[in-house]
Amino acid sequence: MPIALRQATSGDGPVIHGLIGALAASLDDVAKFQSEARDFTAGLNSTPPAFEAVIAELAGTPIGICLYFRSFSSWRGTPGVYVQDLYVTQQARGQGLGQQLLRHVAGLAQTWGATYMRLAVDSGNGDAQVFYQKMGMHWADEDRIFCIDGDAFAALNQL
Repeated sequence: MPIALRQATSGDGPVIHGLIGALAASLDDVAKFQSEARDFTAGLNSTPPAFEAVIAELAGTPIGICLYFRSFSSWRGTPGVYVQDLYVTQQARGQGLGQQLLRHVAGLAQTWGATYMRLAVDSGNGDAQVFYQKMGMHWADEDRIFCIDGDAFAALNQL
């Protein structure tokens, strides 16, 4: 049976939550996974949507996801796409589905003029790093990702 790729709809919050939760479990990061299905539903229903996602299904069962959003490079002067999460279930791995999802999202992004794709990889996820390198991606040596969250983020506008 062929794998179907489809754009996530407003009712897919629980499906997305389940797949991202499985990603967190596969990375042994369940303690960090604090979102709820309603967060994904709200993100899909906001105007504009906070993110988009492509869901891979086999016989109606979700087996993969690529969650992404539009970005813009002020240095390049062009739109791009940022992949927040890419996940393929353990039983569906080794069939090229991760590649298929990324290629599909790249094609969608090119329709809005995107000229690049960016993503971050968990520093301990060596398999993913090898996968992305095989896809032709490379480390952006000139960039480091900084993060501020929680109370520090809430207080940022008060500095």
